[in-house]
Amino acid sequence: MTTPTPASPWIRRNNAARELLEELGVGTDPDDLMLWAVTRGDHGDVGIHFAAPP
Repeated sequence: MTTPTPASPWIRRNNAARELLEELGVGTDPDDLMLWAVTRGDHGDVGIHFAAPP
């Protein structure tokens, strides 16, 4: 088994689930989050957006 890299999809989902809990108090399993969109800003920044289950 390989160690996930910071850019791995699992790490991104895990971070999104943690932020959802910290910011909104909503706990969800990272595997329940679905990739919704990837955006790029005017200065090259990247946003990765997930949809949470209802």
